[in-house]
Amino acid sequence: MVKCEVCGKGFVRLRKHLRIAHDMSVRSYKKYFPEALLVDPEYAELNRKRIMVTKSYENLEPIQKGEKRALKIKEEEN
Repeated sequence: MVKCEVCGKGFVRLRKHLRIAHDMSVRSYKKYFPEALLVDPEYAELNRKRIMVTKSYENLEPIQKGEKRALKIKEEEN
């Protein structure tokens, strides 16, 4: 969790909270609190890993007609 330096509440990401609750941009928040984090490091790492997995699947050839059904049947058998 990342703590909002304005109100003290904890969040995973601060960007939307700053805009809605405090009517403050990220730039002005960083001006007052330059060392403050905007995103929870654990959440950022999970997102990075999810993106890497997604990008690795993008390089595969598209599934041909009928393959999707065959894969589904194969999974049901296991």
